[in-house]
Amino acid sequence: MTLIDTNVLLDLVTNDGTWADWSIEQLEAANLAGPLLINDVIYAELPWTCSEWPRTWKTFSTSS
Repeated sequence: MTLIDTNVLLDLVTNDGTWADWSIEQLEAANLAGPLLINDVIYAELPWTCSEWPRTWKTFSTSS
């Protein structure tokens, strides 16, 4: 089980040129080891005005 840090999610949502690829690699590796989790605090820290967030959240919530 891996708790996903807010900054990793932001790297994905914003397609950060420096960190997005690294974050994807880490999430893929962690996913192989077990479930990926987001807690209430991390969820609350996300910038809900980001136009990419609904698409990204759908990806997280439907992946296994």
